[in-house]
Amino acid sequence: MKIFIDGEQISQQWISDYTLSSPVDCYSDKPDWEQNVLKLLHNWYSQSGYSYGHRGDKFVNLSTSGTTGFPQHIGHTKETIEQVVDANIKTLGLDKNSKILSYYSPRGIAFSVLSVYLALKLDCELYIETFKGIDYVNRVHEIRPTHTLLLPNVWKTLHKHDKWKTLDYSSLQTVITGSDFTPTGMLDELREHNPDKVYNVYGSTEVPPIVLYSEEENTYTIDSIVPGAELDIVNGQIACKWSSQPNIWISGDCVDGDRNRFTLYGRKHNMFKQNTVRVYPEQVEKAAVAAGAELALCQQVGNYCILYYTGDIEDIKTFNDNHKYIPRFRLRAVNNIEIDDNLKKIIRTQKFV
Repeated sequence: MKIFIDGEQISQQWISDYTLSSPVDCYSDKPDWEQNVLKLLHNWYSQSGYSYGHRGDKFVNLSTSGTTGFPQHIGHTKETIEQVVDANIKTLGLDKNSKILSYYSPRGIAFSVLSVYLALKLDCELYIETFKGIDYVNRVHEIRPTHTLLLPNVWKTLHKHDKWKTLDYSSLQTVITGSDFTPTGMLDELREHNPDKVYNVYGSTEVPPIVLYSEEENTYTIDSIVPGAELDIVNGQIACKWSSQPNIWISGDCVDGDRNRFTLYGRKHNMFKQNTVRVYPEQVEKAAVAAGAELALCQQVGNYCILYYTGDIEDIKTFNDNHKYIPRFRLRAVNNIEIDDNLKKIIRTQKFV
């Protein structure tokens, strides 16, 4: 196994010498991320478990992203983590010759079960990168990975860059995207760079990914359910769990359709009403990005529904006309919309002047 952090290989001796004498608290606004990676490695080897945010008797204790409020603490058993890792290996077609390219995440489950633990289980190469903007293209060309995860908001900020046009994904067997709503056209645009497969995937801190995978944007069928995962639609929301988990989790992710075929359209906790109109911010934001904006955040501010956006909406009149159904709808161009340091999700609690 070879693990690289920003191009520098971690020596096997360093890993072996790095010991933990007490439970690890990795949850921090400014983590020492190299030590956090080493702690993940050692805890897997020692099977003693690790903790993101609080200590407990679970193998994995961690926190949700907290982009809609305060982070929630979640625990998972070793049995569940091993089940997820084994399922991901099969779903993604990984083996000992794979080369995984992964962005570093300071907390949450995806970084573990979609990169670090896969490499440890398979004894394959893992390249962990901190986000450095459009230099991502250079790193893909230098590493020539076989598998990678590209986050939606990273794609939004990079794909209009001139250098992005040169991106060569031909070494990649699988590219996955998830953690947030997938923008219109993202999967097709990624396919233009010649990977073998591009998947939209679904999972959560509560029910670790990958629970669902699909070649369509935000749309899944009964065949999308990964073996070992259990899923149903309850009150219009995704409800799921791994077979090793005791209780089903009601996600709050709202869908159109039934278990045979359904499309994500918004989160219950983000929805708000303008008079009698239910507004799902994700749909307005998705439309803004499709219309040319880079990032977008739809909020209820007083009696108004305001869409803040960066970049340019190409036809503002048409965009406003398409959203006349929302009472007191307004557009506001801003210089910056904050995203978190973990899965690059938009921070929904941020305020604008």
